[in-house]
Amino acid sequence: MFKHVVLSMALMVALGSVAEAGGGSKSNGSIRVTNTSSTKIGLVAVNPSDSLKAATNASEFTARGGKILNPGESTEFKNLRTGSHTVATALVDPETTSVDVSSFTVKNVSVAKGKRTQINL
Repeated sequence: MFKHVVLSMALMVALGSVAEAGGGSKSNGSIRVTNTSSTKIGLVAVNPSDSLKAATNASEFTARGGKILNPGESTEFKNLRTGSHTVATALVDPETTSVDVSSFTVKNVSVAKGKRTQINL
């Protein structure tokens, strides 16, 4: 009987510790980009790689991780680590056929754990 009392007490202590610890850890952060233009196409890349920077057309741009947003569209880059991220954006006319990432507007955006950072084009 004494064994059962000791075991019950140990179990209560262990379960109490788990309950106090709370839920799991928060997910990484994200960056949501919205094209607020009514006429222009939005081009966006987060932490663009060298191969993405070398893209010369829309097909290469998207194949290498870039996103193309029609007027009013949004996209979200998820599972980003906490800290600073480079975001490259451009608004272009719909009839544009080439991509020149070197002419994009580049800014550093801070992402917090479990939070979403919003950018409007």
